[in-house]
Amino acid sequence: MILWRCKISSKEKRIKRLLSEPYRKDIRFDELVLVMRDFGYRLDRIKGSYAYFLHSDYPNICVPKHEPVKVFYIKQINVLLKAQEESR
Repeated sequence: MILWRCKISSKEKRIKRLLSEPYRKDIRFDELVLVMRDFGYRLDRIKGSYAYFLHSDYPNICVPKHEPVKVFYIKQINVLLKAQEESR
């Protein structure tokens, strides 16, 4: 008997990790950048300790560059990204 395993891409794993509740406290900034890129945002600039993500169709996001990213910002990003998914 052969069992087939479904492989989940690393992109899907990153998104699932960021959007999962309860919110994780160990999300690194570089992971956040990759997930934001997956949703169509681009890292515009880092000025001081703040990173600015831009998107042509959705609101811009400003996040402090901390390691790890604080849960408060993860929650805010979750709300925006889930609303973005629903509008597709």
